[in-house]
Amino acid sequence: MKIISPLFLLLLAGMIPATLTHSQNILTLESPDKTIQLNINTTDFLEVSVVIDSVVILDYSRLSMSVEDEQVLGLNPKIRKKHLDQADRLVEPVVSEKFALIHEKYNELRLKFKGDYQVNFRAYNEGVAWQFETFYKDEITVNREQLL
Repeated sequence: MKIISPLFLLLLAGMIPATLTHSQNILTLESPDKTIQLNINTTDFLEVSVVIDSVVILDYSRLSMSVEDEQVLGLNPKIRKKHLDQADRLVEPVVSEKFALIHEKYNELRLKFKGDYQVNFRAYNEGVAWQFETFYKDEITVNREQLL
C-alpha cells in the first residue's frame, strides 16, 4: 500500500484570519473544522483555554515548565516570532493500530519566546495539544510541567 507523503502548507497569519485571530495578548487557534478553539493568553503568564462548540471545556489555566536552576518557562512570556502551519496527511503508525494509516489533520501555531524556548500548539478536529521546545546548547533537566 502506498503512503501519501506528508503535505505541509506553510501559511502566513494574514492569509488565513479565520484560523488565527489576535486580540491584544490573546491568540486564538481553531481546528480545521472550526469547532474547537484554543485561546492563548501571553500577558503575564502563558495561559490557555479550550472551547468546543461555544462551550468552555478548560478555562484559562497557566501553562509552564520548570527546568534546572529554577527557570520557569511560561512566566512573563515575550513573543519573538509566530509561525502558523497546517497539515493534512496520512501517517503510518510505528506501533500497530486499528488502522494501517491514520489521517492527521490540524492547524499549528508555533510561538517562539524570549529565553530560548517555544511552545507548539495544535488544534485538531478531535482535540488540542501543546509541546514545549527548548534551544539550549546543553542538555537540561525538566523538573515539572504544569497546567494550573
